[in-house]
Order: sequence, then structure tokens, then C-alpha cells
Amino acid sequence: MNTCYVFATQLIRARRSLQITVAVLLSGWAILSTSLGMGSTLTTTSKIASSIRESQLLTQNEEPEETMPNKPLEIWSAIEDGHRVTLSLADAHTLRLRVGAHGELGKDVSYAVIRKRWPKTDYKLTQETDHVRIETSALEIIVRSQPFALRVHDRKGRVLFQSGKRALSFGSGITVTHKLEQKESIYGMGEVGELFDRRGGKYTLYNTDDFSRNVRQNFYCQIPFAIHLNAAGTRAWGMFIDNPGRQTWDLGFTNPDTASYHLATGDLDLWLWFNGDIRETLRDWVELTGRMERPPLWGLGNQQSRWSYPTEKRVREIAAEFRRRRIPCDVLYLDIDYMNGYRVFTWHPQNFPNPEALLRDLHRDGFRVVTIVDPGVKIDPNYPVYKEFAQQPGFFCMDPATSQPFVGRVWPGETHFPDFTRPNVRERWGELQEQSLLAKGVDGIWNDMNEPHTFDAKEFPGHVLQYDFGRNRPHSEIHQIYGLTMAQASWEGFRRARPDDRPFIITRSGWAGVQRYALMWT
Repeated sequence: MNTCYVFATQLIRARRSLQITVAVLLSGWAILSTSLGMGSTLTTTSKIASSIRESQLLTQNEEPEETMPNKPLEIWSAIEDGHRVTLSLADAHTLRLRVGAHGELGKDVSYAVIRKRWPKTDYKLTQETDHVRIETSALEIIVRSQPFALRVHDRKGRVLFQSGKRALSFGSGITVTHKLEQKESIYGMGEVGELFDRRGGKYTLYNTDDFSRNVRQNFYCQIPFAIHLNAAGTRAWGMFIDNPGRQTWDLGFTNPDTASYHLATGDLDLWLWFNGDIRETLRDWVELTGRMERPPLWGLGNQQSRWSYPTEKRVREIAAEFRRRRIPCDVLYLDIDYMNGYRVFTWHPQNFPNPEALLRDLHRDGFRVVTIVDPGVKIDPNYPVYKEFAQQPGFFCMDPATSQPFVGRVWPGETHFPDFTRPNVRERWGELQEQSLLAKGVDGIWNDMNEPHTFDAKEFPGHVLQYDFGRNRPHSEIHQIYGLTMAQASWEGFRRARPDDRPFIITRSGWAGVQRYALMWT
């Protein structure tokens, strides 16, 4: 096998030329695979302010909850509409700020966060005249209510974080602000154009295939995770907003001294890491959202893809030419033409009549094969996949206007879209992947069109309903996780089918945590 540190091949499409880049994309940073252990206990030394419910403080001997060892220190604030604000200590240097979009906080669930247990944390809480002071071994935190404000110092008294003049505001969503240091740089956010330093820009985080927009606008995979680095490069802190709806980040664009983050829908769930170091911040990030698995060795080799090879004969010709010309190539990609009328989990009966023999011969010649998979299921009563899914209530994303599955137009024509937030849909998708692709010899899965994208509109309709942990929420509130949950379905199916092999899944769209299941391509 010819291997190298090139994760790429050419993908030539009529409307544009792209390059498949199999790379670890996590907010513009490489994922670190080290772990961080933390231990602590809890103490209190003063009366709890009336805005904090004393019953919510754990004693040292209590067992931790599933998601937090200490129930949140809830700071009540007379902000408009009675929105609840809670501040939690995850550990001595990590804070979690939650704000309810509709007063009370919503269900505490996440597609991104997989860490469920945290060590108890030593802290000292003191009620001052107009604020609460919380001290840990690493931080001093000042929290004020009416109006809400937050300031964080390190133990040397240096200000690490200070909320803006109006820390929280409400209207068409939630906006949170904080001050920016002079010459502070900001890195991350996933697939966003322009410079690596995002300072001074205004960005929309909402996955889309609309590549015609300004480079500062949204592309295929935005991740609301960023690292702030001071001018000297000696001190860093990290942030992550765990909300899969539309976000707008103004990083000093409107006001050069202030950053603001607007959430169009849903609660604010803001994680803040103040450990002073980029490496440690990334370490904490992957502790929270997960690490990528090692890819198979062949996944690091030279890879060839384009739109498209229309027949088995053409695939064999391409493979033979690579070997005849002695051009290193380890992987061939099959785009949508291998399917029967672009129907997912099918093979074209005339153009690819014997996929098992084709894949066997390519393996013998040293090639691995990756096939494209799109989420849209063609509406066709004679198509077994459609017939099966249509008979299962909730398998497809639902249009509340018609009480029927949403109809969107993509490569096969009119299609329905699986609701990958449902575990049974992910499981069945993985089984079909095994039966139609992996069992025939396919080596990897190439997820596409999973922002999700339709030809009718650049953005998937926001009113369409998805299961979402039983909450049946509009798609606009969880749009970012469609590609993530499709990748999860692909990964889980691969692991069940081939438990001894390393999965090779690549995805065009994703969100925080996608590294657990897939690599990114674009």
C-alpha cells in the first residue's frame, strides 16, 4: 500500500472544483488526545444570598449527579421576562453559564457534550453587599444580579473575563456580551473563511451549502468553540456555546472592545475554561466533547475522487491507469452514479451490475473503496427503503403544516429526510448501510448533502419538526446537529458490522462532537 501524509484527492464537480480533505476539523484546531484529571471537595463559608437556593448546595458526602457533582449555584436576576440564570462550577477553572430562553431552563441534554461526571470542587462563597464572590483554587468569580454581570480573575488578581455593559439581553433570542482585551486574538469556530484570527469579524454559525456568500458567512461546519489569546501569547481562555440553532458572533465588528453572541433560538449554555494555556484548553474541550478515533492506515494514503464515474467499466479503467502509470493511490471514491437513480443504499443494475466482484478485484489490486451516501430518501412506492421508512411513524422529519413528512428536492427528485435524532432511525440506517454497502465490500462511508441541503432552498425549512430527545422541536433550533447525527448513524452501523475494524467515515457537515464519529471533507 502506498501511504503518505496526504489526506486528499481531487473531487471535480461541474459547478465547482473542490478538494476532499480528510482532516481533523475541530474549530480550526488539531484535536489533542491527552487527558486531564481533576479532584476536589466542596465547602461553603458564608450565608447564601437570597438569590441562591441553599438547598441546592451539596455536602461533601453526597453522591454526584449524572451530569454535575454539584447542583448549579443558581443566581437569580431580575432580567426581563424572569429568565433563569445559573452558574455552575464544573471544576476549579471551568464555569458553565445557563440562561433560559423562556424563563425556566430547558431539558439539560446535549448532542455535543459526552462528559457526564465531574469531580467535586472546593470553593468558598461569600455574600457581599451587591454581589456574590466565589473562590476556587484557580479563580475568583464575581457574580452580580439585577442586572446580571460576571467577572473572573485568576488568583493573582488579573481579569480574565468581564461581561459587557449589558451582559444579557433578550428580544428575538438571547444575546450575551463580554469585553475584549486590547490586541486579543480569537481562534476557532470551524469552517469560516478569512483569517485564522476571527477578531474584528461578524459571523453567522449555521451550516449551509450556499458557497456563494461572503467568506465570513457560514459554510458546511461551524463549531461555536473559540480560544481567546492575549497579545503576548502567554494567556488563553476558551469558550463553547452549546446551542445547535443559529448563532451570530460579533467579535469586535460593531464595537472593537466588545464581543457579542446572539442565539436566535433556545437556551444559552456557555462553557468557559480559564486554565491559562491553549493546550490545556484544547485538552478540556476534548474531555467535554470527545476525541477522534485513529483512522485505518489506508485512510492516510493517496485518495482519488471526482464527480463521477458513471460505470463499473470506467472505475476499472481508472484503477488500471493508476497502476500502469505507477501513481500511488490507495482509495477510490464512488460518487452518486453508482446508485440506481440516486436512491440511497442501491446499486445501478446496468452500470454497476456486480458490485461484489468489482470491489473484490479492486481490493486485490490494492485499492480501498469509499461510497457516497446522501440522507434524502426518494419518494417511490416501489423503492424498498422508502416503503419501509414510510410505514414507520416518525422515521422522517415532519412538516407540521401538512402533518406529513417534509418533501425536499435533491438528486433523486422529491425525497423525505430521515430524523437521525431518533435512535431507532440511526440503528436502521446503520443496518441498511451494512446490508447494501459494507457486506458487498465497501470500506468507508462518504456522507454528503447533510447540512441538510435541498435544491429548493439553500437552507432546510426551519419549521420542520424533529424528535430531539422527545421534545419535537423545530429544525431551526437543532439545525447544526443533522450532519452530526447522520455521522453517528454511519459510525454506529460500521462498528456493529465490523467491530474489529477502524471505521472510516467522512462527512461534509458536522458540529461540536462530530470528531467522535467522522472526519471532515469539503
